Amino acid sequence: MRWKTLLGTLVAIAVLAASAGLVRWAPRADDWSEDARMEAELESLRAENRALRAENQRMSRVVEALKDDPAVIEQVAREDLGYIRDGEVVVIVPR
Repeated sequence: MRWKTLLGTLVAIAVLAASAGLVRWAPRADDWSEDARMEAELESLRAENRALRAENQRMSRVVEALKDDPAVIEQVAREDLGYIRDGEVVVIVPR
């Protein structure tokens, strides 16, 4: 008799919890679309991560070239900083 009362109480609690939305017995359609959205976002973030890693590698190569290669240092000094060598004449052509 005691088991029947306990079982009845548990069933009643489960029914109340399910009706209150605290427990779901089966996934809803919203859950599937949310999963799909999250999977798409995850793939997008992975692609962005790959692109950023490639950019970091490219920038690391540039940093190493700036440390070691005098030609690269000169190129940056001329193009980005406007440096010239002694005896050179700079001609600026308006656009």
